[in-house]
Amino acid sequence: MVFFGAILAPLVFIKLPEPVAGDFIRATFPWYYGYMLLTAAISGIGFLLLRRRIEQYVMLAVFLVTAALWAVWLPYLEVLRLAGETAQFDAGHTISVWVNGAQLLAVLFVLIRIAWQSHGHAPKNAP
Repeated sequence: MVFFGAILAPLVFIKLPEPVAGDFIRATFPWYYGYMLLTAAISGIGFLLLRRRIEQYVMLAVFLVTAALWAVWLPYLEVLRLAGETAQFDAGHTISVWVNGAQLLAVLFVLIRIAWQSHGHAPKNAP
């Protein structure tokens, strides 16, 4: 998530002409969103098996939001882009960037929580 948003997308738009960069980034979306779905599902199942409910629910939320972005939001943005609705597309793109940022923070929360608890800081409700 960090690599895509912080490195890949900006670099592509710096190094390639805008039409080519846009086509390239759009071509990466199935890979990006597919990877997100796969890793969220695997980690969610792992947390389910470990009975780590908070982490399980966070990863379930990441999975569901990713699925909604891919299945609904991205096609909507593509319709706006093709129709030349630049202002609406830009606003929608900004929303998708913020949603991806929120997902990143959610996954970061899970990682920090696991690291914190692995160093002897058990949750208050633990035996």
